[in-house]
Amino acid sequence: MRSLILVICSAFATAGPVVAGQPARSRITNTAIVDAINKERCYDRFWGGAFYKLGRIASVSILRGPDRVDVWSDKLEHLRGRFVTHFVIKSNRGKTFVDVSESYNARVFPQMVAKLRTPDRIELPAATDCKPTKAKDSPKTRLIQEIAADELAGLDALAHRGRTKSIVIANVDEAYPESLVYVPATDELFTVRIPPGTSYVYREDGPYLFGQVVDKVNVAWVRPKMLKYGIRLLTR
Repeated sequence: MRSLILVICSAFATAGPVVAGQPARSRITNTAIVDAINKERCYDRFWGGAFYKLGRIASVSILRGPDRVDVWSDKLEHLRGRFVTHFVIKSNRGKTFVDVSESYNARVFPQMVAKLRTPDRIELPAATDCKPTKAKDSPKTRLIQEIAADELAGLDALAHRGRTKSIVIANVDEAYPESLVYVPATDELFTVRIPPGTSYVYREDGPYLFGQVVDKVNVAWVRPKMLKYGIRLLTR
């Protein structure tokens, strides 16, 4: 899930061949860039009630590095004022995804406006329907189940409460890094981040990020969607 940098003060052409003497450029294709960004926009729009405009085509600036693609646009936000959205696109084992997504107030961060003048540009056709499919049993779902069970056991012990027995898992997209875990018994919501391309065999030292959504307004917003589109599983 992205971070929104407001700071209230008063307010891909497919990469060509590498030329000797020039830095290597990412081989992530335009199609993969568009798909990754639209997954991110849909996730934030549906699960976060977010700020992205849907159903419009936007021209975005891109800069290809050796292992990532940076994307900037000031045409994506549904906020008052001008905001520049910055995406960092990466790929792992054939899975392309948004690694970082941030929005900057253009008046506060004029250096981000300068990024819009990057000469390499592509058209970004936006998704119009962001309703997810209902989560099903899968290797990724079972990995999230194991991660959540391990993390929740520690939280239950710290809170001196009984073990969590039932969870609801949603947004289990194979090509999207972040999924959601809801605990009905305690009305708690958590995020689980698994980089696309990661093995679905659980490891205690795996590259997983587990965090809690502490804003009760967000929890209330997401709760009915979790119960409708999520899969209920027992912890182990």
